[in-house]
Amino acid sequence: MNFHLMAVHFPIALLTFYAVLEIISFKRLRALPYWWYLKAVLVIAGAISAFATRQTGEMIEHDFAYVRNVVEVHALWATITTAVFAVLAICYLIVWISEAYPAELARHIRLAKLWKLLMPVQRFVLRRPVSVLLAACGLVAITITGALGGAISSGPDVDPVVKVVYQIFIGSTQK
Repeated sequence: MNFHLMAVHFPIALLTFYAVLEIISFKRLRALPYWWYLKAVLVIAGAISAFATRQTGEMIEHDFAYVRNVVEVHALWATITTAVFAVLAICYLIVWISEAYPAELARHIRLAKLWKLLMPVQRFVLRRPVSVLLAACGLVAITITGALGGAISSGPDVDPVVKVVYQIFIGSTQK
């Protein structure tokens, strides 16, 4: 049973939905009290599931040489996707923990020092232009990853997007 093919849809859905909300958010939506939490849950759950899905992908063995090359590029883009969204997820977690446990953070001196270092980073990353740029980069990376995954499972000519991505990153569409 291929767990990777079953698990891969969760991070794709969660992270794509997060990226769309981050990129196309109106001032009116950003003013809603739950808007920030919705995005936080999506990106945190998506990043965790992306990491888990990456691990299930590592367990698959491919017998054909032409597929191994595609798998390597697919794995690279999966790592890039996971890393981009993990940065965003960690920054959302930092804010959430800071708001939920301020007394506990202040009580532990080493943790408080670490938090003082992390707060400017999360403020920078979660600023509107930076978070939108990272979400857009993540969306592009997840699209490339998914297209290469589609080429692995269904062939490079399965649809026009897969064909274009395959030609850009692998070369000829001949098997």
